[in-house]
Formats: sequence, structure tokens, C-alpha cells
Amino acid sequence: MTVCIAALSAKGGCIICLADKALSYGDVSWDSDSAKIIPLGKNEAVALTAGTDRYIMRLLGKIADYDGYAGSSLTNVISFLERKCQECVKEMQDIEVLLPRLLTREQYVAAISESDGNALICEIDRDIRQFHFECELIVCGFIQKLLPYVLLLEPPGVVTDCTNNGFCAIGSGAEKAISRLLFADHKREHGVAHVLYDCFDAKANAEMNSFVGYDWDAYLLSGGRVKAVPPTAKPLLDRVWAARNRSPFKKKRDPDDLPGPPRNWEMQLRQIIAQTLGSAFDETGQLREYPEAHQ
Repeated sequence: MTVCIAALSAKGGCIICLADKALSYGDVSWDSDSAKIIPLGKNEAVALTAGTDRYIMRLLGKIADYDGYAGSSLTNVISFLERKCQECVKEMQDIEVLLPRLLTREQYVAAISESDGNALICEIDRDIRQFHFECELIVCGFIQKLLPYVLLLEPPGVVTDCTNNGFCAIGSGAEKAISRLLFADHKREHGVAHVLYDCFDAKANAEMNSFVGYDWDAYLLSGGRVKAVPPTAKPLLDRVWAARNRSPFKKKRDPDDLPGPPRNWEMQLRQIIAQTLGSAFDETGQLREYPEAHQ
């Protein structure tokens, strides 16, 4: 129960990754200090996570140290992720369905191969087929530090390349977040600060889902590097959002309203982004020189 969002910016020169920090157990959901954006490889890619902890951590354990996230082929990355997810699904089926019945996978396969399977075998077969590996990942990075990718990994081990869409979201708040990005007319050529605000706005709208939290993390991926959005950007975005998303009929501030943003809030946000990303980006959040791969 969460929302995680990834979106291209600066004509594909930077990927914004943003996630809430809520943890949900049954009907209880509360903000925590959990991390849902996990660095992969040699800090060259990230995974945004949604689902059940035991499934997420098992899958992350298999994919975290892969050294090909910035390699020469996106096909290799996709094949690796699909293979590891499929391994995890089989392992958890064995642990949760077969092991309690004192069966191995070999015994299960042999039993269902017989034409006259008994009621017990039919029940086990049904449980295997209906087994739900509750785990979704968005994996983001750059091939050879140039070509961005945004990959959606879902059970039982299928990757959807969402790079051409320009954004992706997972979790219980995904539908509301995607709807907001579409409504806000997200475009990959928008600057980094612009898309960061759009992703924050999408997360805020996803809070209509009761299991999406208020607190959030965000990372910027560019040129094979992963950098956290500085804490100074968060209160600034909060104040801008509070001022811009209020009814025009609301003439007076309530006592608990956030103060309005400073007049130069946009310049401040762009400066924060520029300091985070370095000299490769200008003050508008665009790459100073676009390699052919970013056109």
C-alpha cells in the first residue's frame, strides 16, 4: 500500500523518482522512516518498491548487486530482472504452498502430470496457480550513462518498458498519481524542477488513497549517478503546492495553513536542483548539451 512514481525530465536527461514513506499492516497505515527507493548496482540505478516486505526483500536480494544496470544492452537488464523475479515466485510457491504439504516441486510436477490426479493434488495445483506474489518494482537507470529506461517489473516475472510513456507509477495510489500526471500534461522535455513538482503534485493527489502517506523521498538519476533531492526542497514544494491548490473562493487563510511560498520560490528550487545535479544542467533544469541519445 503505497505510491511510487518515476518520470523522465530534461528530454530524458534526468529521471525523477519519488515515493511516499507510509507502512501498512492490515487496516493500519502510518508514516515511517522506511525507504522505498533502493539504489542498485554501483549506485547506477534504483528500484522503487511496492508490495509485501517478504517478497520485496527477497527480490531485492537477488537484483541489488547486478553490475549490468549501466551496461551496453537494455535487453540484458530486462532478461535479468524477469529471470530473477520468476526465481523468486517459484521459491515462494515452494515455501508457502508445497513445503507445508511436505512436497518438493519435483514431486508436485510429477503428481500433476498424472491424468488421474486426486483431490489433494488438484487443491495444491489450484493454490499454485492462484498464488499471488505481491510485489511490484519500477527499475530506473541509464544504459551507458546516456539512454534512460523506466521498467515496470510485475509477477510472475514480466517487464514492461515504460520509457516511451515517459512515466510510471505503482502501489495502491498509482491510478490517482498517473491520472494527475496526465491532467498536468507531463512532458519529458520539461525541466527537472518542473517534473519534480509534477511528481510531488501527483503524490499529493494520490493521498486520497488512505494508504498513501504524507512524508516522501525523492531521487534524481542522471548520467549514471543517483542523488537524493535535498531536504531543503521539501518544505519549499509543500508551500508552493498549498498555495497553488486552493479554491479561488477561499479568500482568507486558515490558522493551520502553510505560509505562502517566497516570491522567488522557482529560482530557489531551480538552484537546489542545479546544485544537486552539477554543472551538466543549466538553471532551467535542462542538460547544457544534449547527446544524440537524448534527442
